[in-house]
Amino acid sequence: MLPDGTKNLRKWDAETQFTTWFEPFLPRFNYDQPAASHFLISNAVDWVKRFNLDGFRLDAVKHIPQKFWSAFRSGLRTDLPVASDPAFYLVGETFMDRQGIASFVGPAKLDGQFDFPLYDTLLSTFAMESTGFSELEAATADSERVYGLETAMSPLLGNHDKPRFLAYADGDLPDPREPDEEEAGWKYPSTVD
Repeated sequence: MLPDGTKNLRKWDAETQFTTWFEPFLPRFNYDQPAASHFLISNAVDWVKRFNLDGFRLDAVKHIPQKFWSAFRSGLRTDLPVASDPAFYLVGETFMDRQGIASFVGPAKLDGQFDFPLYDTLLSTFAMESTGFSELEAATADSERVYGLETAMSPLLGNHDKPRFLAYADGDLPDPREPDEEEAGWKYPSTVD
């Protein structure tokens, strides 16, 4: 929900990319309050201890202030010796371009993220067969250049935000480059004069 009351579904410009269209009835944490951050970090520590976890998959990373992710990493390392082990992995889900994704990755932040831009090239190379291996090689090099070789990025072939690779490869879904009626309804809503 944007400050003007509109939902930002399909609004991807720079002004709105860090907001959400989550329903207004959902609770919100005030990450500026130390008690809120402490509550979340202490719960994460408890989960690691209780279930011997070796990391977390963190959803919607861009919708939470970056200072929280630094505090999250620091809090885990302070309370859990295992969190300083390189095998302890924090992977984020940030549906953005490479530079946006990379802004949440680093020694004091997340270890890596899902590489959505690379997914798009993998899809067009292998499922759509519309992109060649030279484009895939260039996309892989772009990922390595932007994220750095020291990050542990996570390539993917689909998740809950993207259709599965095999759904395109076996023809169950239409080519995403072709317009469909449902998407057209979002882009060109009906109006009454």
